[in-house]
Amino acid sequence: MDADDNPYQAPIAELPKETRPVAPTVIKLTVGLYVATYLLALISALIQGLDAPLLSIPAWVLIGVFTAGISLALLRGKQWARMWVVLLTFIPVISLAAFTPWTAGLIDGGLAMARIVTRIAVGCMMFLPPIRAWFAPVVWRRNP
Repeated sequence: MDADDNPYQAPIAELPKETRPVAPTVIKLTVGLYVATYLLALISALIQGLDAPLLSIPAWVLIGVFTAGISLALLRGKQWARMWVVLLTFIPVISLAAFTPWTAGLIDGGLAMARIVTRIAVGCMMFLPPIRAWFAPVVWRRNP
């Protein structure tokens, strides 16, 4: 038995490499708007004051970590993150129909309306052609 017949020898073939281009500008804009919805909600809670029931620091930190995770997954082209954003866009649509944020006052209502409209825009942007192409299956290619 020579060295070529050894069944325990590591294979010499290389694994295929994942080829994904840099994230397009539209997806970066969408992620920026997604993060802006979190920031608008946080600013609204801070305006209400530290004793407001909407301001729980551990909860806001957890939501911030969650937002960062979803944003990173969107930038990496993960289809599940796209579906998550689309499904959770229904909540602002329902709240826009059921709750009128403009009755809450100029600042609070304006921030709530901006947050809801921004979130709906992010959900709609998930269906733009460049974003759909970004979330298309990854092409695997063998090295020459």
